[in-house]
Amino acid sequence: MKFISPMMWFFVVYPFLSVFIFGIIGTLIFKKRALWLMPSAVLLSLLVFMLYFETFGLDFVIWLVLFPLLTLLSGAMTYWVKH
Repeated sequence: MKFISPMMWFFVVYPFLSVFIFGIIGTLIFKKRALWLMPSAVLLSLLVFMLYFETFGLDFVIWLVLFPLLTLLSGAMTYWVKH
């Protein structure tokens, strides 16, 4: 098993990126439009990941909903704390 496999990136690195980088820092950078822009970016990148690795299973659809939702929640919390 390789240490840096695509699934390791998906299950370890991507949740960190979607919540902290896209959710919190994206809200601070893009101000008003971040609450819909950052979850859309996460959803688009997950769709690209799904098409690239041809993983059309029901398991992946759960992550397809969960990661943008986590990004939206972290962005909303950041927006609420900031204002």
